[in-house]
Amino acid sequence: MLALLIYKNMKTKHWYNCSSPLCTEDKSPKTLWYAGEEVCGCRPLTDLQKRQLRINKGYLKGRFQVKGEPRVWTQEELSKSRL
Repeated sequence: MLALLIYKNMKTKHWYNCSSPLCTEDKSPKTLWYAGEEVCGCRPLTDLQKRQLRINKGYLKGRFQVKGEPRVWTQEELSKSRL
């Protein structure tokens, strides 16, 4: 019975199936996300996701790179940025 309850709760949690390194349902402020990486597909889009999409657009144009490598962001930094 306990296994069934755990499975039922897992099916309702988006982040169990999300392949993005920084899921909107992940509440860890220190999770790392690199410019150019996948953005969580949860809808409706949050401000965090919109910032990530803007960063990815800029990354494709050569911005948000440090010495040729993609810039690293934490969820905390993305939340505070003004992009």
